[in-house]
Amino acid sequence: MNIESFKSVAEAYTVEKVVEVVWEHGDERTDRYRIEALHHHETGKYSATAYREMTVRLQPSELFDEDEPVNPTTGRIWVNVQVPWTQRDTADAAIEQCLSLL
Repeated sequence: MNIESFKSVAEAYTVEKVVEVVWEHGDERTDRYRIEALHHHETGKYSATAYREMTVRLQPSELFDEDEPVNPTTGRIWVNVQVPWTQRDTADAAIEQCLSLL
């Protein structure tokens, strides 16, 4: 990809690798994380970003849809988790550092 041809792009990253992990807690609760290793085009280094899957209650903005009541429902979303200090030389090293900080 020739990112230089896009003059308005300030930074560009390639998602090099993605892993999903499930953390088990002693109280039978689990957390699912999605960790992406990003390759920085300018520096050649890798960093990781993490997202936690969460259940949310979705409240409709309208009470009726074509005279039918609209009820709240639940859904799953990915929420970004700030994980600093993950810049590494390889995608695997960035993911491993991210895992150690979660």
